Amino acid sequence: MNDKEIISMFFARDQRAVAETKDKYGNYAQKLSVRILADPYDAEECVNDAYLSLWNSIPPNRPRDLGAFFCRIVRNLSIDRLRRDTAKKRGADICAITDELAECLPGADSAEDAYIKDQLRQCLDRFYKKLSARDRDIFFNRYYFARSSSDIAEKFGLSEEYVRTLLSRMRNKLKDHLGSEGYR
Repeated sequence: MNDKEIISMFFARDQRAVAETKDKYGNYAQKLSVRILADPYDAEECVNDAYLSLWNSIPPNRPRDLGAFFCRIVRNLSIDRLRRDTAKKRGADICAITDELAECLPGADSAEDAYIKDQLRQCLDRFYKKLSARDRDIFFNRYYFARSSSDIAEKFGLSEEYVRTLLSRMRNKLKDHLGSEGYR
């Protein structure tokens, strides 16, 4: 079943839409959540919460890409869960991933209204377009999908050290790009 049909089922409030979403994207969503949380039971709980959130989000939203929309929900719920679970402990890998980018991105206080956030999004889009397709994929695999450097290296047929160096260079380029556009 294609995404348009599933989305139409959500709009018709047909509960089979959740089952179809699970059949099509459930395994990937589970893997994404496990990569973030490192606990299959917590990941399963987040994915189940994501189905409810998806049900409540469609309608009114009509996503162009159901898989990306659903995985964004899973990712956000998983990160929220990780932050909640590690508030006392700290030190999880995902915290390190967000810390890697934190030095590049301006703080939340500098993007207080929607206009500034939109300008930042456009700035980031311009940065992404400057990257080669492979580098962009590597960047998103690390910072959006929370994949480890070793997983990325294996996926792209590169050495792990090369991937770490490439990510470091891309973060520096991002920092320079943001600085040249007036951020920081």
